[in-house]
Amino acid sequence: MPEETVVKKNRRNRFLYIQAAIYGLGAYIAAFCMFKAFTYRPEVTGGLSFLLGIGRVLAFMILPVLAVMNIVAVLLNIKADRYCFLKAAMLAKYIMIPFFIIGGIFVLAADLLFFIPIPGVNFIGPFLGMCLSVAGYITFLLPIPFMIAFIVKSVKEKSYPVWTVIFLSAAQLFFFADVLSVMILSFKEKQWRKVTIGALVLTVVTVVYVILYPTLHNNL
Repeated sequence: MPEETVVKKNRRNRFLYIQAAIYGLGAYIAAFCMFKAFTYRPEVTGGLSFLLGIGRVLAFMILPVLAVMNIVAVLLNIKADRYCFLKAAMLAKYIMIPFFIIGGIFVLAADLLFFIPIPGVNFIGPFLGMCLSVAGYITFLLPIPFMIAFIVKSVKEKSYPVWTVIFLSAAQLFFFADVLSVMILSFKEKQWRKVTIGALVLTVVTVVYVILYPTLHNNL
């Protein structure tokens, strides 16, 4: 293979990885923009109010734009081997591990408001929890093109039996199962094992931090 072709291929692969990482980080940015734009109410007019309006638009536009870029990245690398798509899926999913753990805590907290005997609050809580769940699931599904590309490549290459392909396809529709499937593939395919170990450590650290947060916050 000519050296120039190899260089172009490597550049396209890097774009795939960069896009996957950007999407993972974009989930945090979108959540931050949405939180700030809809909770900050300064008693001002003019430029700052205009910026808040822009923030609200960006909060809803960031992830759809990045989702389209995910598809573009896959199409530009359609001739890449299946390992490239697996690595891209790993990046997107691993980066978002804290996002979904902490997001799940917010959903649980919102649902628990149902048991507070205050008129209105016991309705708003579950409704907020439902909205957060829907937004989280959409965020969860948008990087799925990376794994679809990996599965399609695997089918063409006959790398896995039919039952494994069905399991991998179904796992992408459920929280936790998708990350677990990617972690298993990482070791089976011998791709980025250290990154997967790092993701496991990140998961444990996030869970421990969430559990200890009330104690740490009270001691500060």
